[in-house]
Amino acid sequence: MLRLVITIFMVLSFSINLLAISEEEESRLLLKVISAGATTPEQKSLVQKYIASIIEKKQAEAEKYRQLARSNEGGKIATQRAKKLEYLKKAASIENQIKEYKTLASRYVEVAMN
Repeated sequence: MLRLVITIFMVLSFSINLLAISEEEESRLLLKVISAGATTPEQKSLVQKYIASIIEKKQAEAEKYRQLARSNEGGKIATQRAKKLEYLKKAASIENQIKEYKTLASRYVEVAMN
């Protein structure tokens, strides 16, 4: 099973240039492979902790962008408004990623319980 996970990881890492997928998509795919490959209770526990740490990091990143949107750096109003919108879009995008990770975590917890 570990060889399968390593093989998939290597295939994904070599094919990134060919597929041109985003880093976030790669992380999501790797997480799905890792969670599918976890069979022992220790592995399942580690995957759950890993998902929780990813969610925590993403929440901190989203909060950083929300704070940047609230800050005032000076300059023209139009530029400030554009930066604010950009930061809020990034925060919203990260919030969507957090929802996806939470969905994956809840599905994984259900599978781990069975």
